[in-house]
Amino acid sequence: MSSFAAPRTNAAVLAAVAAGHLRPATSLTSQPYGYFYDLDAFHANMSALRAAFPPNWHHAMAVKTSPLKGLLNLARAAGHGAECASIGEVIHSLQLGFKGEDVVFDSPCKTVHEIR
Repeated sequence: MSSFAAPRTNAAVLAAVAAGHLRPATSLTSQPYGYFYDLDAFHANMSALRAAFPPNWHHAMAVKTSPLKGLLNLARAAGHGAECASIGEVIHSLQLGFKGEDVVFDSPCKTVHEIR
């Protein structure tokens, strides 16, 4: 984690605990967990990608790394597609509103049925 992100992440975790969204661990086997995203950094990274490549370049977010509806919707709204490694990810992306031409299905193990 970069040094500038740590204070923001720590503050978000502490706020989530204070609000009761996360509870401190009560034992070594009951670890709290949660996903925290810096949406300013997320948007900045998408903008930097678009600025670094020609305008007609197709950017696609890997669904397997961030399958959350909210993040995928942000990526779609920013003009990014969905990179899918399984038919489940393709279906998920299409259900979220990605157009077929914006879905990259690059699994090397596609069945004829999945391709159709």
